[in-house]
Amino acid sequence: MSLLTLDSATCFGFAIVASLFWISCITIFRFFFHPLSGFPGPKLAIASYAYELYYDLYMTGLTFKLEELHKRYGSHEKSSMHLQC
Repeated sequence: MSLLTLDSATCFGFAIVASLFWISCITIFRFFFHPLSGFPGPKLAIASYAYELYYDLYMTGLTFKLEELHKRYGSHEKSSMHLQC
């Protein structure tokens, strides 16, 4: 087997490892180095958009959840990485 030929399983494995590495780097950046990392808020909302997606698709919407988050975390909570209320 030559060094230049790769089978599909090797390529798939490399893609999985690279994706996991990328996701972990983004999560570490968002928790520790992002300019909004000092603001309080739900940890899942800090790590990904899954929190916002859950409330938009399965619950009444994130708009109604923001009132509860304001009561819990104060007037400046982080409900996603790009949305600060």
